[in-house]
Amino acid sequence: MAMLKDVAPGCSRRLRSSPITRPLGAHSASRRPSADAAQSLGETEALKRRIYQLERSERSAKGKLLQLKEELKDVKSELGGVREEALDLQEKVDKAEQELGVANGSLQRYREWWLNEYHFVKILLTMAPAQVAGDVQTIAASSHARFADWSARHQR
Repeated sequence: MAMLKDVAPGCSRRLRSSPITRPLGAHSASRRPSADAAQSLGETEALKRRIYQLERSERSAKGKLLQLKEELKDVKSELGGVREEALDLQEKVDKAEQELGVANGSLQRYREWWLNEYHFVKILLTMAPAQVAGDVQTIAASSHARFADWSARHQR
């Protein structure tokens, strides 16, 4: 019955036996802030400031993340446009290379034809009789001039 000692002598029996009844020192200690309580309040305030700083940092980081997401979205859309342009240009290059191949083939056939004509005229000159040689010389000179002109324009 240690509790009965702490309760005032004039209290009723019911109050003395109540489990809610506390010693008088316990009530007065909770009403007066102690050094530990003051330290706890200081720590609480420090923690609240730290929480506020962390929340502010979080909002800032989220804002930066949203900005970076927008920039990434813009870069991706630009990349898509550049990719399409690159594909279009590659198609044009492929088509030009194909046309160049066809043109080179035609050029080679034309060159071979001219060489064939030139050599044929040279052989013809050696076989022609002397009385027709003047006409053949004119044909040969004309052919040679055409070949020289064409060769000068299409040097590789």
